[in-house]
Amino acid sequence: MPIGLFVLLFLSVLIFRRARRVGRSGLAWIAWLWLATFGVAIAINFACMIGILLWHDWAISAEELRSALHLPSAVGMIAGAAFAMSRAGRTWTSRWETNSDA
Repeated sequence: MPIGLFVLLFLSVLIFRRARRVGRSGLAWIAWLWLATFGVAIAINFACMIGILLWHDWAISAEELRSALHLPSAVGMIAGAAFAMSRAGRTWTSRWETNSDA
């Protein structure tokens, strides 16, 4: 999954620049990006692994399980990165603010 790491590095630069432009700590938002990306990916992987083990026989090999979790890993990383990028450089309460409030 080296391409995913390059994408994360690129998003790290973007999130750092966006956060610094609005006067926030860029490193904190990079940490948020990586935490959200891998946190969501791990949560989705865990849920899918439990689902696979519940609805399939317990004799599934490690190779089959690993190959079944590639897509959930990618989806989880994309969802986590999208969530982190949508929040980049904003305060938590800014989700209720609109441009007309300014």
